[in-house]
Amino acid sequence: METIHDPAEALADIRTMMARSSKFLSLSGLAGISAGITALIGAAAAYWELYASNSPDPTLFMLLDAIGVLFCAVACAVFFTRRMARNLGIPAWSNTTKYILDSLLVPLCAGGIFCLLLWNGGYALLIGGVTLLFYGVALINTSKFIAPEVRYFGFLEMVLGLFAIAAPANWLIFWAFGFGAAHIVYGSVVFAKYEK
Repeated sequence: METIHDPAEALADIRTMMARSSKFLSLSGLAGISAGITALIGAAAAYWELYASNSPDPTLFMLLDAIGVLFCAVACAVFFTRRMARNLGIPAWSNTTKYILDSLLVPLCAGGIFCLLLWNGGYALLIGGVTLLFYGVALINTSKFIAPEVRYFGFLEMVLGLFAIAAPANWLIFWAFGFGAAHIVYGSVVFAKYEK
């Protein structure tokens, strides 16, 4: 005879699985830590190029540095997140992943286009702050799908972006703190809370 399961218990199991999946999709804490380390290395390279190398035109170096930091951070995020999914027995690609990417990519793409317009208009010193600002908006936009810590992290990134825009001569300090140190702290909190 077939056993009839309690619907409330089945619903509780589904909610638990969804919560595990959502928390997993907040990305591995190790991904956040590695992104922060990558950003600090990139910021140190940018500082050297801008203030120590006496380069007459740092444009190409700064562009390659930014692309390198972005590539390394995304590669680390994919690696650590897939590894975490495999360890938890959860698929790394799901409908929730698609919703998160949509929520994340729309503000990031808009921010990227805005940065190109700033560059073209001769406002390059504002780009560091604008990247932080739009990244914060993207994080807040995705926070409804993932761990609540992401929302607070997004607000911090936005505030740092506004400070960097208000004090463009010091943009690199705010950028290094937002993409570097803040990622390391966030990643450590997520790792301690969800992965240990």
